[in-house]
Amino acid sequence: LQNPAAYMERSSLSKSKSLLANFSAEYAVLPELIAKVSVGYNLKSMDQTALLPQRGFNPLTSTGSMASYGNSDYNSYIVEPQINYSKGFGKHELKFLLGGTWQQRVSEGKYLEGNSYPSDSQLENIDAAGTIVVRNNQYADYRYQSAFGRINYAYDDKYLFNVSYRRDGSSRFGPNNKYGNFGSVGAAWVFSSEDFLRDQTILSFGKLRASWGVTGNDQIGDYQYLDTWGTGFAYQSITGLYPTRVFNPNFGWEEIKKKELGLDLGFLKDRIFLTANYYNNRSDNQLINIVLAPQTGFSSYFGNQPALIENKGWEFELSSSNIQKDKFSWKTNFNITFPSNTLLEYPGLDNSSAARSYVIGESTRIVRGFQFTGVDPQTGIAQFLDVDGDGKITDFNDYVTLGSLMPKYYGGLNNNLTYGDLSLGFMFQFVKQEGP
Repeated sequence: LQNPAAYMERSSLSKSKSLLANFSAEYAVLPELIAKVSVGYNLKSMDQTALLPQRGFNPLTSTGSMASYGNSDYNSYIVEPQINYSKGFGKHELKFLLGGTWQQRVSEGKYLEGNSYPSDSQLENIDAAGTIVVRNNQYADYRYQSAFGRINYAYDDKYLFNVSYRRDGSSRFGPNNKYGNFGSVGAAWVFSSEDFLRDQTILSFGKLRASWGVTGNDQIGDYQYLDTWGTGFAYQSITGLYPTRVFNPNFGWEEIKKKELGLDLGFLKDRIFLTANYYNNRSDNQLINIVLAPQTGFSSYFGNQPALIENKGWEFELSSSNIQKDKFSWKTNFNITFPSNTLLEYPGLDNSSAARSYVIGESTRIVRGFQFTGVDPQTGIAQFLDVDGDGKITDFNDYVTLGSLMPKYYGGLNNNLTYGDLSLGFMFQFVKQEGP
């Protein structure tokens, strides 16, 4: 057994430093034309040392003193130039925006373990270790580029229209699909500014809005498209290599098509404000780990799954200023969401390993399995539903949908009370959902 007091002989030291810098400048080329640039830089580094001397171990089982050394470095920068043009004439207002983004993040780290030191006094010196083992060695370089533009038009501050377009490039995708094209259009009507609603005191604000757009997603790990190799057994003092991941040059952007319809209503000088949204998002080319047959030599690979998934629902948010006095105020916010999730398409689903987990027309968060029908009174053996009618309960052809982990609805209630310089806030959250 290890003496608990021996742990007091062990020690560790961690040193870190960081630098966060931001710079922004703008210049008025013309009264209507503004050029600006934003630059950001972030540096983080850490060095760790853990010392485990001989006296920190049980002498009956100890293999000697040891020490571990770790370091990590993170560097990132982002540059965002923009040109803004704004021009108003009569009841018309027009705005243009052109911009770009250059971003790079480099992170690297090592974790080494030293053993067989001649003396515990040399544990802080890695060169004194008789043997050094590299436990971890990581390096990642992420680069992102983007060019974008946007046009906003407003008439009489009542009729609003905007259109945007962007082209994004990411180092996380294969050479055939590093760049993606995305865009959106939107329109809004501030109907509370119409003449027929100006001479009333109940509705203080009213806005109807709609939008459609396509966005991209590259939030995955670095180098997922590359073929990778791992170290194997040594032969004649030469360490061998073996493939751990297959190359996928077509690995590309995940696309999400978004539609939204919203209504904003303010009552009694906006003391009561209601927001209602209907959203419909359809995503395809999902970035997932696709299972392969064992005969390929790989268990899976990262790729784009051509399934079509729809997420839609209603969102409601109600905020109110219940009491507003000189020294005392009470404000309440309530929100509730009714989500829905459906798998619309999945080419080749019946012949894939996902057939046991997903069903076209149902949620991607369903739980499938054998349907229990009771116990045989003669044998005492549990009985299950024979879906395919072959007289056997053996594979996923007899699976049924047992339930869904998709929430029926969720939301929260937040209250803030302020008296002078004192403030009290409390929040309640709720969800109706089966399972965890």
